[in-house]
Amino acid sequence: MSEAAAGEIQDTETLFQKGLEQFNAGEYFDCHDTWEELWRDIRGESRLFYQGLIQVAIGYYHAGNRNFKGAHSQLSKAIEKLSEYPDVYRQVPLRNLLTTISLHRSIYRDALLGKYKKQSASQLTPPIIILQ
Repeated sequence: MSEAAAGEIQDTETLFQKGLEQFNAGEYFDCHDTWEELWRDIRGESRLFYQGLIQVAIGYYHAGNRNFKGAHSQLSKAIEKLSEYPDVYRQVPLRNLLTTISLHRSIYRDALLGKYKKQSASQLTPPIIILQ
């Protein structure tokens, strides 16, 4: 492997880990920016995986601002993309993540329809991503 290729892998891993730390700290907009920086240069099978994670982050950013329409939309897009990957991908437990974000997406939809209190929906605890 060339030094340039090794450097790219290290940069990818560094940005992924930084975004993961931001996500788990609830810094969803910063996480979105970090993972988007990583995503811009990714080609191949991982591209939609990273795009899905970006959409999860921005979905929870919207939810934190009580923009349930935006949260529902972004989580829906994320579910569509991440569902194409195995249960665990890049050590991310996608099955667990998809279960949680699917539930939250339903609650955000219900909040939009007046079937669920918006105050309660804004207090849902977003998932923490623990690598396996």
